[in-house]
Amino acid sequence: MLDVIDIRWKFEKATKGLVKSFLLKFYKRIVHYNAVIKSEIDSFCHLETFWIVPWKNFLKRNYSKIPKLSNDLFRNLDDNSIESMKNLIWLYDKVLLQKEYLKYVKYDKNILWTKSDISNRTKLNLKIAKLKKQHKAYEAKLIPCDISMYVNGFGLNELPESVLNEIKGMDVIDGGAWHGDSSIFFSQKLKGNVYAFEPNVENHEKLCHNINKCNLNDKIYAVNKAIYSKTGYKKFYVYGKYDLGSGLKGQYVAPERDWVNRSTYEVQTIPLDDYHKDNNLKIGLIKLDIEGAELNAIKAAQNVIIEYEPVIICAIYHSPFDFFYIKPYLESLGVNYKFKISRLSYDSPFADIYLIAYVEK
Repeated sequence: MLDVIDIRWKFEKATKGLVKSFLLKFYKRIVHYNAVIKSEIDSFCHLETFWIVPWKNFLKRNYSKIPKLSNDLFRNLDDNSIESMKNLIWLYDKVLLQKEYLKYVKYDKNILWTKSDISNRTKLNLKIAKLKKQHKAYEAKLIPCDISMYVNGFGLNELPESVLNEIKGMDVIDGGAWHGDSSIFFSQKLKGNVYAFEPNVENHEKLCHNINKCNLNDKIYAVNKAIYSKTGYKKFYVYGKYDLGSGLKGQYVAPERDWVNRSTYEVQTIPLDDYHKDNNLKIGLIKLDIEGAELNAIKAAQNVIIEYEPVIICAIYHSPFDFFYIKPYLESLGVNYKFKISRLSYDSPFADIYLIAYVEK
């Protein structure tokens, strides 16, 4: 009898072991396939972009000029910048604007990005993983900010150390300050006064709140005006609950779409040359992310640029005019700028593309 019980116990034990082993292998396989499927899903993306309509119109009207405009843009850029921007033009011209393009189809990211983009994206993701805790601590102590922008120093990490040292303590213009994430970062990193331009009423209130929260009222000055070519008033469009693309009438470049809670109101406008003169500034950095009004703002800062040769971190992805014309315009001013075009995040092939201009003295 004991032998029977012993055999049954051993059999049950062996059976449990086999079942446990099977379940463990099955679980590992599920985890593996989930990872494979997630990897496959993550490697595809939609190509929808806010800026397809202006690019379509621009290419239609200027198609014969694209080779020359491209050559002007690529002149004296590094190889990675050229490769990435050639790819961007190709995506608009040969993919997005073709009849075969399907809005709801996902495209392989490895085809959409260049080798240098993929390499830089991998490096950025490694930095993000390394600095996640630091970023969370920053957000908990100060204010929320995009982790890719934070890890890239809002463009400052693209600059040589000698240039950063040169502009430390100088005044900073932050055009499109939003809730103050970049302004606070610039203030802490560069130690100079920051003039944070934010015409959106709600964003300006949050900007002021965050400046006060960080005890930086004597270092960051919130300016409830839009940077523009003339002093006066201009209609300002606010789009949707998340304020995506809010900007001056005629400057916002999104296609037709159902925007929630759209509103308009008048905002004060001022050229940077006038603001500099009125406030006796010594400007070391101009950052612009103002939804398609960048070229206009740069042209209205001509005297400042010639006098101080400031570092410029300027979004060029909102408009094909910004994309093709800002760099040649800066070159025409006779400042000995070095240029590079950098992606500060890799969420989309069409977004977060910045022209970086600096002078090494």
